[in-house]
Amino acid sequence: GVRPLLAQAPVALRANNVRPYGYACADGLHGAPGLNPLVFLHTEKNPFTQTERKLPVEYPYAEQITLSVNLTIPEGYAVDELPEALQVKTEDGQGMCRYNIAVQGNKLTINYIFNSSKLLYLPAEYAGLHHFWKVIAEKNNETVVLKKL
Repeated sequence: GVRPLLAQAPVALRANNVRPYGYACADGLHGAPGLNPLVFLHTEKNPFTQTERKLPVEYPYAEQITLSVNLTIPEGYAVDELPEALQVKTEDGQGMCRYNIAVQGNKLTINYIFNSSKLLYLPAEYAGLHHFWKVIAEKNNETVVLKKL
C-alpha cells in the first residue's frame, strides 16, 4: 500500500539524515528539508569509473526496473523544487531510463523505468555506456525540496 511521506512530518523533517520508511531526508537549500523520492534507489553512483576501457563490458542478464512511487506531502509543507523529468538512451537504443515526477495537490508521483537488453558492450561503445550510467546516477541522487507553509 501507499505509506504517508513522513509519519511524524514536523519531527522528521527537522532532523537531518532521517530515513523514516526508507525516505532519505537531508538539508536542502537554506535548511529546507530535501528528500530523495526514489524509495528504492536504482543506483547511487556510476558503476563505470574508468575513462576508457580495453575489454568489453559484459552483463550476465538483461534488466528491467519499474518503480512507481506515490507520496503524500505532509500537512504544513509544499514542494519548493522538483527534479526535472529525464529520458536517456544508449546510442544503440538498447538501454533506456525514464524518470517522470509530478505534483498534484499534496500528492507527489514518481515513475521510473529502466531497461537494458544488451549483454555485451565493446570497448568502442564504452564512452557512451559510461555517460548513460553517469546521467542515471545523477538523476537517482536528485532531491525534492520542501518548504514549510
